[in-house]
Amino acid sequence: MTAATHLSTERAAEFLYAEARLLDSHDYDAWLALFDEDGHYWVPADGAIDPDRQVAIISEPIKRLRSRIVQLQTGYRHSQLPQSNTQHYITNVHVEDELDENGLIPVYSSYLVIEARFGDVQHWPGHAVHHLRLTADDELRIVRKTVVLINNDIPLPSMAFLL
Repeated sequence: MTAATHLSTERAAEFLYAEARLLDSHDYDAWLALFDEDGHYWVPADGAIDPDRQVAIISEPIKRLRSRIVQLQTGYRHSQLPQSNTQHYITNVHVEDELDENGLIPVYSSYLVIEARFGDVQHWPGHAVHHLRLTADDELRIVRKTVVLINNDIPLPSMAFLL
């Protein structure tokens, strides 16, 4: 735990593991509850550094994430009928010593998502940066989640499931 962030690596890792379990079990309502009201989920394309000005694989504010969840839950996301089964592997969790420019706690992790659907298996390796806010009641909330795929410079198949 650092003086600036007041977040231990162990607590950060447990938060990321819990998030992964929610995604793997398709508990999207509980997953959305981890986000702050102004949360943003971003998967940049090759070399992108600004989600507002550059092409992204996914760039969704919380309102759009909610719409995506409704589509998944009601069957209106046809590319996910049936839904993909996923397994998230989270490793190398690191909490930055200092808060970012917005007063958020940056937490870095490496990951591998394995997606299985219709007998096809895809591997999605990369790293994530969660910018977290510690609430007044000592809860962690995701304000910004950036997922950087290591193969984000090539054409990718449909990613209608959530990373």
